[in-house]
Amino acid sequence: MKKDIKILSFKLFICGLLIIGFSPVYNYFFYESDLQTYSPAINQSYAIAPQRSEIVYIGESSNITTRSDDFDKRSIGEFISDYYPHKKIGYITKVASHAGIFYELLRNIPKKSAVKTVIVTMNLRSFAADWIDSELETPLQRDIVLLKDRPPLLKRILLGFKGYDVKTDKERQEIFKKKWREEKLIFPKKFSHDNVEEWEHWIAVNGIKDSLGNVDWKATELATHYIKSYAFQIDTHTNPRIKDFDNIVELAKKRNWNLIFNLIAENTEKANQLLGYPLTYLMNQNKELLLQRYQKNGVFVADNLNAVTNKDFIEQHWTSEHYAERGRKAIAENVAEKLQVFYPKDYRRTDTTDIRHKTVFFNNCEGETKWEQMQMLTIHEHFSGKKSSQALPYSITFAYPTIFIRNADSVYISFKYLQKYATKNVKLVIEVQGENATYNWFGKEINELASKSKHWQAIKFRYPLPESFAKSDLIKVYIYNPDLHQIHIDDLRIDFKIKI
Repeated sequence: MKKDIKILSFKLFICGLLIIGFSPVYNYFFYESDLQTYSPAINQSYAIAPQRSEIVYIGESSNITTRSDDFDKRSIGEFISDYYPHKKIGYITKVASHAGIFYELLRNIPKKSAVKTVIVTMNLRSFAADWIDSELETPLQRDIVLLKDRPPLLKRILLGFKGYDVKTDKERQEIFKKKWREEKLIFPKKFSHDNVEEWEHWIAVNGIKDSLGNVDWKATELATHYIKSYAFQIDTHTNPRIKDFDNIVELAKKRNWNLIFNLIAENTEKANQLLGYPLTYLMNQNKELLLQRYQKNGVFVADNLNAVTNKDFIEQHWTSEHYAERGRKAIAENVAEKLQVFYPKDYRRTDTTDIRHKTVFFNNCEGETKWEQMQMLTIHEHFSGKKSSQALPYSITFAYPTIFIRNADSVYISFKYLQKYATKNVKLVIEVQGENATYNWFGKEINELASKSKHWQAIKFRYPLPESFAKSDLIKVYIYNPDLHQIHIDDLRIDFKIKI
C-alpha cells in the first residue's frame, strides 16, 4: 500500500514538473491563439486600452438589438455618448450574457487603461431560475474558462477536460423546474398560488380572458412565459447572480472605477395587462431589493425597470429586453443623468426625439452613421475616408420609416462603385413594404448604370416611387450581389423628392 502511494506521488510529482516546464512554452506560443479560438470576446476588453476609453458600457443583446423601422440604429451605449461628447466611451457586448460573464470581461480590461467609470447592464430576468440554468449556460461557461484568473496552462487543461459547469439541457431543466415547485412566493396579501408551477398551471388551464370573456390562448401562452420569467423573489444568500454583481463591485473598488448598474427595462406594462398586481409586485419588489443592496455599497443604480412602454418592446409575443429606438434612447437618457454624478461639467442635454422632415441621407461608410448590415464595412478598399462597404451579398442598407416621407414621389440614389472582376447580377435594390401596402421589390442592374472600368466610378439613379408608397411603412435601399464577386461601394446618398 505504501509502495503504491509512493508511486502515485512520484507520478504526480513528474506531472507537476512537466506542467511547470511546459507552462512558459504554452504561454508564449499557444495561449493567445487559444484565446482567439475559444474566447474571442476578450478582444473587446483588449480594445478598451488603445481606444483610450474613460467610460465603458457593458451589456448583452439589449444594448444592440434594433427594430426594422428604427431610423437611428445605434446602441444604448452610443446614445449615452451623445450626452458626453467630450468623453471617450467604449463598448463591450456579448449577447445572452449575464453579470458572471461581464465580470470576466471587465477583469480582462488591461490595468494600464484610461478607464475611470464602468456602466454594467443589470437584467432582472437574469436572476430567474430558468436563466440561471438555461441551455446557454454551459457554452457561456466554456467561453470564459480561459478568461479566469488562473495560470494559462491550467486553464487550457480545464477547458480540454471540461473542468467547468457542464450540464445537459435535461439536467438544467430539472434544476429550474424543481425551484419552480419548491420556492414559495410570498405576498403581503393572501394569494391563490404558492409557487410558479401552481400559478403557471392554473393560468394555462383557465386562460386569459379578452374583453368579451373569451379565452385568448395566445395571451394565455404569453402569460405563462411571464410567470416563469418574473415570478421569483431574489434570495441574496443563494442567488448566484448576486455573487456575480458583488464580484463586480469588488473589482471596481480594486481598480478604483466609478460604478453604475443599469437596471434595464422589462415590459411591466404587458405584465400588468396579463397578470396584474401579483406579478408587477414581485418585479418591483426585486427591483427595490437590488436598489437598496447596491446603493448601500456605493453603487449608483439607474432604475429603468418601468422606463419603456409596451409599444417600444420589439418582441410582443415573448419576454425579452429588446427595444425600439425610442426605448433605447429612454434608457440611455436615464443612465446619462446618473453619470452626471461623476461628470457634472461634461453633461450636455441632447435632443432624443425622432428625426422629422429629413429628406436627404448620407453614409460615408466610416461607421459613424448607423444603417443596417454595418458588418459589411471593410478597410481593404475606400473611395473616401478609410472604409467602404462590400456586398456579400448585401451592402450596408438604408432602412427608413416612410411615415415621415409618404408624400415623396421619387428618390435619387447616388454612390461610388468599384468592381474589379466582371459580374452580371449585381443590382441596386429599392424595397417598399408595409401591412397596408403592396410589397414592392425593384432591382436595377448595376451594369446598366456603370461602365466596365475597374476603378471607382460614380453611379446615379432616379426611381419613381410606386403608388403604394403612400401607404407603406418602410423603405430599404441596398446593393445586392448574389454572385459574391468582390465589389465595393462608398459615399451613399439617398435624396427623396417631395410632391409640391
